[in-house]
Amino acid sequence: MYRLAGSIHGIEMMVGVTKIKSRKVLILICGALLSGCAVAPKPLTSEQLVTQWVADSNDMFKDAEKLDSKLTFASAVARTLNYNLDKEAKSIEEALAFKRMDLSSMDELPNFVASAGYVMRDKKLASSSQDLATGSSGSPSFSMDQENGTADLGLTWNVLDFGLSYYQSKTAADRALIAVERRRKAEHELIAQVRSTYWRAVAYQTLHGQIKSVLAEAQNALSASKAVESENVKSPTEALRYQKSLLETMRQMRAVEQQLSTAPYELAALINVKPSTKFKLAAPDRLVVPHWTMPAERMTAIAFENNPDIHEQAYLSRIASNDSHSELIKALPGVGLAANLNYDSNSFMVDNYWADIGPRLSWNLIKFAHLPKIQKTSKLNEEAVKARRLAVRMAVLAQVYIAERRFKDSVDMYKQADSLYRVDSRLSWVLNQQAAADAAGDLERISAKASAIASQLRRFETYAQMQKAYGRLQQTLGRDLLPAKSFDGKNSIDSLTDTVEARLIQWDKGDKDADFKVVAAAVKSLPRNKDAMTVSTAATAKTAATAKTAVLASKANDLTTDLSRNILLAKADK
Repeated sequence: MYRLAGSIHGIEMMVGVTKIKSRKVLILICGALLSGCAVAPKPLTSEQLVTQWVADSNDMFKDAEKLDSKLTFASAVARTLNYNLDKEAKSIEEALAFKRMDLSSMDELPNFVASAGYVMRDKKLASSSQDLATGSSGSPSFSMDQENGTADLGLTWNVLDFGLSYYQSKTAADRALIAVERRRKAEHELIAQVRSTYWRAVAYQTLHGQIKSVLAEAQNALSASKAVESENVKSPTEALRYQKSLLETMRQMRAVEQQLSTAPYELAALINVKPSTKFKLAAPDRLVVPHWTMPAERMTAIAFENNPDIHEQAYLSRIASNDSHSELIKALPGVGLAANLNYDSNSFMVDNYWADIGPRLSWNLIKFAHLPKIQKTSKLNEEAVKARRLAVRMAVLAQVYIAERRFKDSVDMYKQADSLYRVDSRLSWVLNQQAAADAAGDLERISAKASAIASQLRRFETYAQMQKAYGRLQQTLGRDLLPAKSFDGKNSIDSLTDTVEARLIQWDKGDKDADFKVVAAAVKSLPRNKDAMTVSTAATAKTAATAKTAVLASKANDLTTDLSRNILLAKADK
């Protein structure tokens, strides 16, 4: 008897030890799995960075047409709008927003879900029942196989989820339109940068050779002055003053060159060509000042209608309204309908296939109890969005007057710089014709040349500032240089350049009611020199004026962003 009890006790101890060891093994296995799931930082290797650099370098310039002719301002704008990487990123973000809008509309559809499962037990799922009156229990029984498979195909639709999905789709549509406005704003900013950078690059191309010539003459005169000083032909004071004047002139010329030397690289980045690319700019024979006589009231109306910032705030107001409706719907009861086709492989079941259908009602009473607070929060949110919208509208209103004032001031500055340049140029020419052979004559002639170059620099700088101010004015008004349909990926740079050229003529002449298609056709019909892709400004303006005369009496609409915006709004409504 004692032996039997001891044997049982030994078995229990062995089982207990085995359970303890099993737990330890299980803990060790779980610890190993958790440590294996931990992620450690892994910096990129030099080989990976080089591979990525090579791939990105190829992708950066692979789609750009070769620049094998002189670059006009219109072609620089066309290349910027077509190839600039910042603009390309905004376009992709816009396309992504519309794809998300399409995906969000799918949430309005019912859920149609298929599922399957498999269960395997090591023991039968047996159970016994106890009689409530007598307390006796029968033999254990089971009604499920040890291996069992299930499958079902269900269709569920909830009115509450449909309402939420509807307003979420409207929000996604508005966010897609916000992406459009941000792309437009990026285009306006890029065009304003091209306006300034292009003319600075033209100034560098024009003045670079002249600066080198003046520096060479000044260096020769400086060497000659030092030789005269060493021979004691003149007094040291006079020679040193002369050398100081020459060195000051050389410093001035190098400062001019340094100020302009980065412009070609900045322009290369805007038009998306390699900075090492050598290209020539088609400098016009004369610099044209845009004609602008639009009254402030008309500019304000155009800005309020077309400015991207105002559009974005308007869409944000609609999003706030949609959010308010969504929060209200969440507090309402949800009515749903579910229909399922089911299968169970359990051999004990009489019918392994069956279908069920039924409605379901759910209501978050806590959410409903907080409905007054939710409504107050939603109303406050709409008021905050409205306040931001009014602040932006006020900023745009002020910017209209500021941009016009800066443009007019820049025009006055350019005219003054142009007059000074003409005087300095004539003075330099006269002194060059009357130059004497002595050192003093050389100093006066070199100083006059340097002064003429500095005046020409100021002329180009003020013209670039005037063009930038004019671009900011157009940017404030929200006027798109090209219709949205111009970016269909099928137009060549030449055709896009013609469209830009026609639009620039329309703007520079202050002709907001001209027939854009007729002007574009007139520009496209002009002869194009393949070696020097330049369009005569005078001939273009004359042809455009002739085309304008042929336009019918009814005014054509100003082809701004209204066309593209209406198309996008119609697409969003669908």
